[in-house]
Amino acid sequence: MNIVLSPLIVATIALIGFIIILLYIIYNLYKKNTIYENWTENTVDKINNLQSDIKNIDDRGIFEKDDEVGSIFEEISNLIKDFDHDVKSNNKEL
Repeated sequence: MNIVLSPLIVATIALIGFIIILLYIIYNLYKKNTIYENWTENTVDKINNLQSDIKNIDDRGIFEKDDEVGSIFEEISNLIKDFDHDVKSNNKEL
């Protein structure tokens, strides 16, 4: 029994293999994209919670009026605001 593979059959098999490989690549990229989206959303939520916690800690403005503690508190607050600004500007670009 001699099996003869015509060029059409070979091309069809190659195309099916290529499509399977492409489907695997697309699925893998979709999984990674979902992971990064979840990470980004969690990071934004953490930043928002951190900002509200900083505001709650200094309700009465005690830290802002003290010299040493106030300057460190102000640096931390500015760092959080800068980070939040960077995250929000990156989200707008996407």
